[in-house]
Amino acid sequence: MRSLCACLSLEAALACYTRPDPLPSPTALKQPAEVHSALIAEGLPDHFDWRTVGGVVSPIRSQYLPKWCGSCWAHAVTSSLADRVNVLRSQASYQGSRGSVMLAVQNLLDCGKLAGTCSGGSWERAFQFAASSGLCDDSCAPYRGEDGICGLRQEAMCQLIFENKTSVSVPEARRFKVQEWGYLNASKNGHTTSDAAGLREMQAEILARGPIVCSMMTNDDFNPAGAWHCYEGGGVYRTSTTFATTNHVISLLGWGEDEDGVPYWVGRHSGGTVFGDEGFFRIERGVNALNIESHCGYATVLNPYPPRGEVSQMPCENGVPRV
Repeated sequence: MRSLCACLSLEAALACYTRPDPLPSPTALKQPAEVHSALIAEGLPDHFDWRTVGGVVSPIRSQYLPKWCGSCWAHAVTSSLADRVNVLRSQASYQGSRGSVMLAVQNLLDCGKLAGTCSGGSWERAFQFAASSGLCDDSCAPYRGEDGICGLRQEAMCQLIFENKTSVSVPEARRFKVQEWGYLNASKNGHTTSDAAGLREMQAEILARGPIVCSMMTNDDFNPAGAWHCYEGGGVYRTSTTFATTNHVISLLGWGEDEDGVPYWVGRHSGGTVFGDEGFFRIERGVNALNIESHCGYATVLNPYPPRGEVSQMPCENGVPRV
């Protein structure tokens, strides 16, 4: 167990997922089981991982820098949505891609106050915010690890600071919006079994449209096999500890089975590349390990190439207005 564990376990004391009560109503008109019925009927592959598809998976980021911030909910949502934008851009109907996307966590900390703050938040309400207001790409609002001020016209969503120190908001910058979102559940908190049909639904949604988000419990510090925060990769994380709730949000982007026949999920943490397998982890699948199969969700993207506003409203160098 490496010394870094003492630092990473801070997250155990500072929960960064707050479950809304009541849960918001999803907007998806059809359940993934219905949308992906043909795919499920054909049979899902034994192994799948979006990391093997070039240009889809957005980079690993860290909620620990430049300062501690309980923004796992925002990291998971923006990573999942960015990957789904990239999935759409990789499809034949969107050939001529202009590169992959990374969405701004800071947008949610500045403007998505109803979704959460650095003291924790809700992936459900983050999806709601992305549906109503959209999210800019990361170049508009780099991550600061602190709660910001949005402004009446959402000026903080996208800003530029020029050589002469002029700070200019870009209200007409491109924003990626959620079209619809919904829940995925294969188990319940505290249970150690999961519904096979629910698991297939989770897999089908990942395979068809991209990574999903899930809440989980990270306070597994007394696991004889090692605390979750100290996971160093190279194997499947397994535990027999059960919990009544969750305190963290991650994204799932694949699954498989190891050489010993243990089924697993491929997940992405927001702890930087010092965690796990370069920021990713494998956790046992089908037994609701750390409640990871109890409360998941997905969102579809409205447009992988959203238009920006009128060019006349885009600032030139040093903040000089266009004429």
